[in-house]
Order: sequence, then structure tokens, then C-alpha cells
Amino acid sequence: MKPLHLLILVVLVIFLGALGFSAIERHSLLDSIYWVVITLSTVGYGDYVPTTRTGKIFTALLIVIGWLSIYLLLHTLVGRVVTEKVEEVLGLIERYVDLKDHYIICGYGKIAEILVRELEKMEKPFVVIEKDEEKVRELTEKGIKVIHGDALSEETLKRAGVDRAKGLASTFGDDAENVFLTVTAKDMNPNLRVVVVSNREENIDRLYRVGADYSK
Repeated sequence: MKPLHLLILVVLVIFLGALGFSAIERHSLLDSIYWVVITLSTVGYGDYVPTTRTGKIFTALLIVIGWLSIYLLLHTLVGRVVTEKVEEVLGLIERYVDLKDHYIICGYGKIAEILVRELEKMEKPFVVIEKDEEKVRELTEKGIKVIHGDALSEETLKRAGVDRAKGLASTFGDDAENVFLTVTAKDMNPNLRVVVVSNREENIDRLYRVGADYSK
């Protein structure tokens, strides 16, 4: 499961636990939420304790389900961080690129795949920015220099060395993202040549106006 889904699960457990405790022990919803948080944090009971048999059984189940949800969330988050750090140390995934006069390809799809092949044939230095983990691993296995991140983020573009780059290709299917990336990249490097693959012909003039050097 994705971290966001697990986080939603934990919140759901807390909310449903509070509703259950409120119904069984006749406390207000706010007091019940407080009780659930205290229970799952293992701080220990203070003002509110289950007094009925049903409440005690419910508490036991809540502790098991709650801690299982929290464990899964922490396991996923820590596992992801550790994996990325190990891969970074081993050089499997680029954190920063030490390139100059290189090309940056933003988003890896069919068009980007063609660009990669052409740049490899011409022996031109390049790096791909991709936020999909599976694609990042696929590119890494092929020996292609790739940065895991969102190309619309200035931080990611800095990691890709946009200030030293010769050109950038924006291959997003959404022209709003193409426009945003063009403006951001040009602002960070006015000398950068930006090529945009537009998905709508009527947007080409707009892309030129915001700084694109070539659009099709």
C-alpha cells in the first residue's frame, strides 16, 4: 500500500475507534478521540478508562488493529527512505548530477524514449527526470542517468543541473505543465533551449510566448 493510503487507514482507525468508544462508554466524541490517541500512544490511561466488558474487548481490538496500521505505515515510510538512501549511496539513483552542457528530459514516455536513443547515438550527455518509481528503476537498470523527482519542482531541476544545462525537453501530456515547466526552467537558466512536445496545436503559440524555443 502507498504511504498516503496507510495514513488514511490510521486516521480512519482513530476516528472509528473514537466513535465506537463514544457509543459504548457514553463519552463525547472529543473525549473519545483523546482516549484513542492515549491508548495507541501507550502513554497510559488517565481520566478515561473502559468500564464495561464490551468497552474492554473493544479496547483490546483497537490496540491490535491500531498498532498494526501504525506499524505498516512506519514500515513503509522507513523502508522507502532506507531503500532510497542505499540506492543513492551505491549510485543506483542519482541525487545530483555533475554535468555541464547536457540535456534534461522531463518525463519518460514514448517520445522521451526516442529522445534518449537519439542522444545516446550522438553521445550527448543527458539526464532524465521521472517521478514514477518503477520507471526510475527501469531506467537505472538500463544504465540511463535518471533523477527521481518532480520536474515541476525547482529543487529537482537544480539537482538535474538546469543552470548548467544546454537544453531541456518537456514531454508532458498536459500543456499546463509544459507551460509551467518552460517558465520555471527559463527563469532558472535564460540561456537554456527548451523543446516542448505539445498535445494541442492551438497551444503552440502560447508555449512560444512563455519562452519555448521549439514546440510541436
